[in-house]
Amino acid sequence: MSYPAVVQTVKNLLARPPLDGNDGIKPAQLVIDETGVGRAVGDIFDEAGLKPVRVSITAGAEVTCVGKDRWHVSKSVLISTVDAMLHTGELRFAAALTEAGAMRDELLDFRRHLGAAGRATYQARTGKHDDLVLAVAIGCWWLNRPPPPRIALGGY
Repeated sequence: MSYPAVVQTVKNLLARPPLDGNDGIKPAQLVIDETGVGRAVGDIFDEAGLKPVRVSITAGAEVTCVGKDRWHVSKSVLISTVDAMLHTGELRFAAALTEAGAMRDELLDFRRHLGAAGRATYQARTGKHDDLVLAVAIGCWWLNRPPPPRIALGGY
């Protein structure tokens, strides 16, 4: 499917209940991975009027807001969020979901590697995919991110 077709499909989904926010429900917020080619795709979402929150996956262990609705989030933060939610039972996947089997396989193939310097890297085994894992991780992080710090003005 072409990128413009993906954007149109997402736009159509966000226009349907319950994602559209009718009936007193807050509308869904679109959060996308703009790592790599995703930044250009994010521009297409913007042009379609969807104004997504953009997340770039980084190395290290930090989360940084780099502009309005733009974040750099380390893969270790993303994966630890999913890991914690799976262990507490807060995150579960219904067997009836179309992609439940693919998600299970990606989670089973996902590995943490410790380098010689003690740094952890996270990725699917060679020849395997981790797209669903990272998509879910971004969503979980967004929903569970700490609130922004409050700035006191005038010495209060």
